[in-house]
Amino acid sequence: MKKFIIKCSVFILVFFLLDKAFVVFRNLSAKHDFDKRLELVLNGKVNKDLLVFGSSRADSNIATWMLQDSLNIEAYNLSYRGATISFQEFVLKQLIVNNNKPKYIIKLLDNDFELMHQDYDGHVRSFRIDRLTPLIKYSEIRNELINKGEKNKVFSKLFVLHQLSKSNLYNSKPPKLNDTILEFGAKPNNRHIEDLKWTYKNARVYNKSLEIPDEIESFLNFQKICAEHDIKLILATSPVFYSMDDGWLERMEELILPTATLYIHNKEDKQYLNPENYFNYSHLNRDGALVFTNELLTFLKQELK
Repeated sequence: MKKFIIKCSVFILVFFLLDKAFVVFRNLSAKHDFDKRLELVLNGKVNKDLLVFGSSRADSNIATWMLQDSLNIEAYNLSYRGATISFQEFVLKQLIVNNNKPKYIIKLLDNDFELMHQDYDGHVRSFRIDRLTPLIKYSEIRNELINKGEKNKVFSKLFVLHQLSKSNLYNSKPPKLNDTILEFGAKPNNRHIEDLKWTYKNARVYNKSLEIPDEIESFLNFQKICAEHDIKLILATSPVFYSMDDGWLERMEELILPTATLYIHNKEDKQYLNPENYFNYSHLNRDGALVFTNELLTFLKQELK
């Protein structure tokens, strides 16, 4: 019995020592991640006057460098493709805790499906767990993965191996930088998909029953955080190659707090009817982004006086 206890003790000791050796893999994972923006947020290195939040439309449709040059303030884009508002809320919270608060935030709304996990074409949006896992060495990230049910609280505290996933062990730099990770945090699409039919579509009728309660809560929380920290929040729509549903817009207006400002893009501008200004039906290309950003700047110059 004594020998058995000794063997078990030695095994446990060896296991714990080997487990702790994986700290090296855990900490190197962030080094090889191609998107450094969230790590910059965690390290307090995103101290900008104006920030852009949203998903792929905010990533594609706003020429962030134009905001900085025209408004003479430092601007940065923290939009993530396919990201829900709950993920955007998480990034905002980390920003507030670790950085100097911005003066202004532009949050681009996703026409028709801001509060959903899937759009009407079947494209899925999510809380971007894949953006968290490379940064597992940070306690804030481990805690959030526990909150999301991705990791067990006890095991995560005891074992480094439990903190890791396959992406941490096999992570490597891509052959070239992702086209969204630039000096200003994002870059509009250069391309225009020629083989689409490019027929301007009618509005999709908004289906309120598809809303996710947690996303509604995050949408409200995002606004409240900005208000609590005296950050001027502008919620904006942007062009898509189909008309906007009035029911969706009315729903957004119901949920927008008095502390936020809603900006609706110029739906009558004929440039937004030109398919050459689009990458696909839901996203502008670079030419379209320049048009929309110029329009947005006209509003911002008055609003931010």
